[in-house]
Amino acid sequence: MELQEVPYQDDTLIQRFREGDETAFTTIYHNLYEKLYWYGRRFVPQETEVEDILAEAYLKAWDKRQEFKDMEAVTGFLHIVVRNQCLNYLKREQMKSARQQSLLAQLDAFEPGDFSIEDLQASLLRRIFDEIDQLPPKLRDTFLLSYKDGLKPAAIAARLGVSVQTVKNQKTHGLKILRTVLANDPLLLFILFLLEQHFDA
Repeated sequence: MELQEVPYQDDTLIQRFREGDETAFTTIYHNLYEKLYWYGRRFVPQETEVEDILAEAYLKAWDKRQEFKDMEAVTGFLHIVVRNQCLNYLKREQMKSARQQSLLAQLDAFEPGDFSIEDLQASLLRRIFDEIDQLPPKLRDTFLLSYKDGLKPAAIAARLGVSVQTVKNQKTHGLKILRTVLANDPLLLFILFLLEQHFDA
């Protein structure tokens, strides 16, 4: 698909696009992409999110190509889809933030003596343990024996045939990895902190 084969000013461009000409579609794509991209970035700061939004917008335009009478209609349609997708993204983020604040408030209300793993949201704990499962084997085994089985460092050392200091070093290293992986989710970081406090007490 060569962009130069169908000039953007060509009066037949929209007709070619409506007929399913991929070269015409590529021409429209490239000529509108930058403007739509920066329009989306006004609302959504994440570059990858905006790229996904634009990809979906162009896909919808391709599916509806036979309905467009002129280029103005195509441009207007793409702007509307991008705007709506950006608004949907912002609504999802606001809901996520509200849920996180609510859960944080619940977790923050726990008294140290009342802490119980069962009181935490099961889905959030699963996300923590999903990340633990991705750790290198030795680190993963140490974490599971500690946070899942509730064993102390001495018991873990005996189980794995290593020194207590090795267990402590592995936990420290594993925590650094997990904190990096979970850096963008303060709620999960908070739960990880609670797990540390509970099992290291």
